[in-house]
This record gives sequence, structure tokens and C-alpha cells, in this order.
Amino acid sequence: MIQSELAKIKALANEILTSVEVLSASYPLAESIDVLKLSNRAASCLNRKGITYVGELVSLDKQSLWRIRNLGQRTFDEINSKDKSFGLRGWV
Repeated sequence: MIQSELAKIKALANEILTSVEVLSASYPLAESIDVLKLSNRAASCLNRKGITYVGELVSLDKQSLWRIRNLGQRTFDEINSKDKSFGLRGWV
């Protein structure tokens, strides 16, 4: 019984690892936000918040993004459109 449970866990772990590898290959999550080619203002807002990688950016929810100092509607729209252009989720 324990062996069958361990086999299920191992299969699930392999499935998760495969999914992570596919995501990493599809999305530039480990890349610097520089790949988004944001304006200086947008990049400065993100850097001020300590966001340096695309993965950190996409992990934020919309409210967290709006709480960043000096991030207004135009900057939000720019970040959102660049995010979507890379095939990432964006914020609606």
C-alpha cells in the first residue's frame, strides 16, 4: 500500500516538474524586466518596489501594482500591454 502511494506521489511530482519546465520555456519568468523594454518611469516604479524579474511582476495582483508609488494609469497600461505582448497574463 505504501509503495503504491509513493508511486503516485512520484508520478505527480514528475508531472509538476514537467509543467514547470514547460512554463519556464514558454515564458521569460527568470528574465530581467529589461526584456519588456519599459519606459524609464515604468522601470523605475518597478525597481523602487524591488521587482527585477518578470516572474516577480506577474506574481503581483492588480491592487499590489496600483500601490506602487508614482505608478499611474499610463504606466499601468504600459506595463499591462508589454506583459500581454509577451504572452503573459496581464491585468484587466
